[in-house]
Amino acid sequence: MRAVIARAGEPAPGVLRNADFRFLWAGQTVSLIGSQVSLIALPLLAVMTLGAGPFQVGVLAALGRLPWLLFGLPAGAWADRSRRRPLLIGADLVRAAALAWIPAASVLGVLTLGQVYAVALVAGTMTVLFEVAAPSLLPSLVAPERLVDGNSRLEMSRAGAEAVGPGLGGVVVQAVTAPLAIIVDVVSFLASAVLLARIGTRETRGDDRAGRGSFRTEIREGLRFVLRHPLLRWNVFVAALANLFGSALLAILVLYVLTGLGLRPALIGLVLGLGSLGGVLGAAVATRLFRRIGLGPTLAVGLSATAAGALLLAAVTGPYPLRVLWAVAAVMLTVFGVPVFDVAVVTLRQLTTPDRLLGRVNATMRFLVFGTMPAGALAGGALAEEAGLRTTVLAAGIGLATPVLLVLVSPLARLKAQSITTLGDTP
Repeated sequence: MRAVIARAGEPAPGVLRNADFRFLWAGQTVSLIGSQVSLIALPLLAVMTLGAGPFQVGVLAALGRLPWLLFGLPAGAWADRSRRRPLLIGADLVRAAALAWIPAASVLGVLTLGQVYAVALVAGTMTVLFEVAAPSLLPSLVAPERLVDGNSRLEMSRAGAEAVGPGLGGVVVQAVTAPLAIIVDVVSFLASAVLLARIGTRETRGDDRAGRGSFRTEIREGLRFVLRHPLLRWNVFVAALANLFGSALLAILVLYVLTGLGLRPALIGLVLGLGSLGGVLGAAVATRLFRRIGLGPTLAVGLSATAAGALLLAAVTGPYPLRVLWAVAAVMLTVFGVPVFDVAVVTLRQLTTPDRLLGRVNATMRFLVFGTMPAGALAGGALAEEAGLRTTVLAAGIGLATPVLLVLVSPLARLKAQSITTLGDTP
């Protein structure tokens, strides 16, 4: 088992001296920016080019997350059997190829909503593999005492991409149309693959790490570890509930800002981009919060901010300039808590899990907590169809407040950074 440090929350500036970490960081940053462009372009493509309504937009969002239910657990076992860097490179190349079909089909005049659904499903499947393997690779590249800093920098990149990508996406969509805007994401995945190929650290062979048991046996082992671990089990409950309501909000967010608030496409990107600066701030303070107030209170702060932001978004009204300003503030508050939550939870998982199980534990956690996302996206689209967009945003905000209570009554609330010692032995 990996040695677990006593002062997990301390910063470790030396992580930037690690060339392989820099390649991983740069690759993820580039692909995240491209993916944020697609996050704007795909629903706008569905609505503005193919005539999709709220429910169809919800289906599109659900298909991006459905692969976690279908392939999440096998992906974890595969990541533990294989070297993880080649998996990341392969996932990037397949995503690039799948997304390239959209601008090609648009130019040829044969693009349909069904094809967009299919691309979302393929790209989502490769995202499952990538997101299972990437956090499993990080502990092979950096020392345990530098994991918090490494995860924090990766989350800062994610938040920064969320700040830059939507604005870029809105401008590109308005300039060249939504189908052609997808080319930005295609190029970003190719660039990520090139950067990841430059990582030189030699990984443990997959067979040495996971053994030669059947896929079913190995999947059961990962499930058993998570469900028997008291902290990881509570994390599942909290995150699954937050993702259920968060996905309902995210599924109709672009449509709500476009039609509910009446903003132009370029301003949609600006609102989401400026609002996402809250995520940059959250990532920047996550390590300090983790160290000073402990894991549970840090999670409660992040979840509370997200719920408050969603409620504020539902209340946005008034003249056009005021709607823009309040929408920016609401999105900023909503996304502030996401990296705060993720940095603490991912680091805890990496520190408490043996390397031979890390792929399966990452996959199991994401399978369980992302498994609620398709249901949330479909529910958000259906509720918006029946009750309206603003009512759906309000319901999502109320729902996002409930995980805060779960954190406060769980063992997570009492966990301090300095008390993370041998938790991986608990199961």
